[in-house]
Amino acid sequence: MDDAPHPLKVLGLHHIALVVPDLDDTQSFYCQARGFRTIDRPDLGFHGAWLQRGCLVIHLLEGFWEPDAFNWMVGWDNIFRIVFSVFDLKIAGRFYARLLGVPLLTDDDWVGSEDVVISLMAGAPWKEPGLPKPRGNHVAFGVTDIDAAERWLKYCGVTYIRKTQRGSGIEQIFLVDLDDHTIELNPSPMP
Repeated sequence: MDDAPHPLKVLGLHHIALVVPDLDDTQSFYCQARGFRTIDRPDLGFHGAWLQRGCLVIHLLEGFWEPDAFNWMVGWDNIFRIVFSVFDLKIAGRFYARLLGVPLLTDDDWVGSEDVVISLMAGAPWKEPGLPKPRGNHVAFGVTDIDAAERWLKYCGVTYIRKTQRGSGIEQIFLVDLDDHTIELNPSPMP
């Protein structure tokens, strides 16, 4: 009998978190130029804002901005495109398909929601994955059962951090992909 836990299936894109140097200016830009609205945010112990437009939620985190931290996200018109630059397209694709259960539509594109397209782009230099950065730029996916998600990650041998979000009490899991992009798994209701 196989004791393997059920593979993880994500519900979809939960939110995108961006570290920004000036919270007020960035919030104004997204609300005035991109049609987002500010939504309630619990006291997380640091400055930030949550914004929503349709199914897309952006968590702005005020902090030290790193110039190449934004190179994986580009937005235009009514679609946001998140591009993960990866060292090996096939290996990264297998990681997302197997570990997160994300269905790949083509060799390099998959959809997170009707407002978001997520792509894997080959060509990044290889680097050793570090530890997840919960207060850094990351992409969060919704899951129905955080305990089942943790069992699956343990089974797959993935290094992760499980933490309780201050202010809301929501349990979250943070991990990094093979190219050091931080990913969050979040069991709170989808937007």
